[in-house]
Amino acid sequence: FSTTSGVTHALQSNISTVFGAGGQTPENILSFPFTANDLPDTQNSLNQYYSPSATSSTATNPCTACAGNGDYSLNIGATGIVSNTGWTANDARRQFNQLINSSTRTWLRKWTANTDYVPAIRYAEVLLNYAEALARVNGLDPKAISLLNAVRKRSDPATTITPTTSDELINMILTERRIELLGEGFRSRDLLRLGANIPAKGTAPSITP
Repeated sequence: FSTTSGVTHALQSNISTVFGAGGQTPENILSFPFTANDLPDTQNSLNQYYSPSATSSTATNPCTACAGNGDYSLNIGATGIVSNTGWTANDARRQFNQLINSSTRTWLRKWTANTDYVPAIRYAEVLLNYAEALARVNGLDPKAISLLNAVRKRSDPATTITPTTSDELINMILTERRIELLGEGFRSRDLLRLGANIPAKGTAPSITP
């Protein structure tokens, strides 16, 4: 799913190349750089937010590159995307995200340095947007299924997604968004636009639309 002329955006063969210090591939439509001299006052890079401190490491789960505040950890409960059974263990996104267990928490490691580029618009998201639009208009649309599988198979080539109903297709696309865009700031907006409950987390209760 790319053009022979005009825009040059395309999925990268390896998802790891779209994060980190690179962040300027044809998949990265818009990314924001963080540099040593350009960290907003009292705000920091995503590495600073998501990474635990080095002292949070354990012998079995070392995190020698961690140097953040560890403000956020992932929801690994029954409804958390990390625990989703459809997200296979062989998916490259699991390996690259380096979900490092520290005590009872699991941390996201898409970003490992305070100077990493942060994507705001990625071509993978565009393809999933297109797939969802087609599915909502046309139902079990063949191109929507192909777009969904293009994103999935980039990181999990052994898995083919084969929905049998339009509702199943839409749900699979929404699940793929949670996997592909984990930690990139889309989940809350997706819940709001869908009129869905904001799920409970920790001691905070679920919030209805």
